[in-house]
Amino acid sequence: MNPNWEQLLGHLEQVMASGTDEGLQVDAMKKLAYLCNCVPEEILNRTIPILAKVLGDNDSFDATSGGLEIVVAMLKLCNDDTRRYLLEIFSALTLMREVRSVLSSLGGLRFLVEAARFGSMISRERACQAIGLLGFRRLARRRHVELGVIPVLVELFRVGDSTTKVVAGNSLGVISVYVDYIRLAAESEAIPLYAELLQGPDFIGKEIAEDVFCILAVAEENTVSIAEHLVRILKEGDDKSKTAAADVFCDLSDYKHSIPVVRSSGAIPIMVNL
Repeated sequence: MNPNWEQLLGHLEQVMASGTDEGLQVDAMKKLAYLCNCVPEEILNRTIPILAKVLGDNDSFDATSGGLEIVVAMLKLCNDDTRRYLLEIFSALTLMREVRSVLSSLGGLRFLVEAARFGSMISRERACQAIGLLGFRRLARRRHVELGVIPVLVELFRVGDSTTKVVAGNSLGVISVYVDYIRLAAESEAIPLYAELLQGPDFIGKEIAEDVFCILAVAEENTVSIAEHLVRILKEGDDKSKTAAADVFCDLSDYKHSIPVVRSSGAIPIMVNL
């Protein structure tokens, strides 16, 4: 058989949006689960927000308790091919603030790290975004680091498209604000990735790279590597990248331990010429 997947997706969306017959909704979800191994990935990705909305809207699947608890419980037991699709649903749920507020108490942080490590890029990006939002909480940040989130974010930063790089770079910066985590980020080769982001076309990406360079430079051993990349950008980058690099050098000069590095880097004559 070669079904019309667009038509079937439209039918699924109609059934889920009707909200009048819970039995039909359950039947539709069962059929989707049965077909999940042959549904094109692009179509399957588009079903995730539909299912997540049902979990959030339906009183019998309250997303802050019932729906999330069901998915977490299934992830704790499931180790077959279905796990990938559960992680897709899980990552979509975590974009809701109500879900993130109870995620830690349900033991869901480890699945969030797993969702950022495996699956489709759009699902990994969602999980990465949720990690960044949770990373502002000290305890969640520490737990994520214990679960090995830093190399996961660095890998996503490395392989993602331009949008994913911005999201991963931001989340990694949020996680790295504690001094012990700064060293872990640098050891994971994050500095060249932020240099790449600083040279990229995305304005927000440049701002993120500037801010995170200032965070990473708190650890004295990172300053030399950061300065080397900034000098290269001052020589080779476009005007916007050169401006951003000069801004970072200005900020680094506020750190006493960075002043000798700035002086010896050769940046000052280059900026005078510019």
